[in-house]
Amino acid sequence: MTLSKQAKFILFTTITFLVVVIASTFIVKPDEQVIVIKFGDPQRIIQEPGLHFKIPFIEELVIYSKKSLPLDIPAKEIIMSDKSRVVVDTFSLFRIADPLKFYQRARTLKKAMMLLQQQLVADLNKTIAKVNFDVMLSDRRSEVMAEIVAEMKDSAGYMGVEIVDIRIRRADVPTQISRAIYDRMISERDRIAKQYRAIGDERAQAIKAEANRQSTVIVAEANRDAEKMRGQGDAKAAEIYEKSYSKNQKFYDFYRQLQAYERSLVETDEKPTFIVNPKKFKFFDQLSQ
Repeated sequence: MTLSKQAKFILFTTITFLVVVIASTFIVKPDEQVIVIKFGDPQRIIQEPGLHFKIPFIEELVIYSKKSLPLDIPAKEIIMSDKSRVVVDTFSLFRIADPLKFYQRARTLKKAMMLLQQQLVADLNKTIAKVNFDVMLSDRRSEVMAEIVAEMKDSAGYMGVEIVDIRIRRADVPTQISRAIYDRMISERDRIAKQYRAIGDERAQAIKAEANRQSTVIVAEANRDAEKMRGQGDAKAAEIYEKSYSKNQKFYDFYRQLQAYERSLVETDEKPTFIVNPKKFKFFDQLSQ
């Protein structure tokens, strides 16, 4: 069964109408912003989500995201104010704040990121080159980052881009320099350790010398006191002996003779032989009885 000319016309008209309607409508998502372009000339900017209309086949759409986009900058070596070399690795977030400026200055996201990378490197060199390496390791690091963000905001605003945040992930000296720095730090610590050890040895020697001196003094004083006490004891003993001798001279002579016998008659394994002087051992005959 073939369609009549009228039915064909109605079908063609309906299809054409649907194509025109579809071509003239578009949906803007909540995280999108759209520029309507007519023959290469921006006509209007649409940032409200929902259903919108355009002239079909004449107006075109350029869609940009509202989200924050990452911008990863390759590690860059920068010379600081103290002539130190530092390798800075940064990460930043940006978003398209003015779609019209962004379209006029960059058009594509790829070109915009390239321009932003170049500008960020320039601002990093400009800001970090004014500070010392110690500042990047101190609490003032946040101040440096705030200054970089301010510089970037001025530069990125020209392209309709807003810098959301910039972070320095790493700020280190180059590898070939860091090894030399570590070696110098180790040498410096060794020098300080040797200095402390030398001071400790010196103090130890001084303490030992003082202890030896005090020991010598104490021993000398003790010997002096001992000799003094020994002399006093000998004097006292002599006094006692003198008093004893004066009381019984014969008993003293007999006691001294017995002591002489004791020293002479020492017990040995062999049978001893004695030559006795009767005059000297006048009490010996009494002991043999």
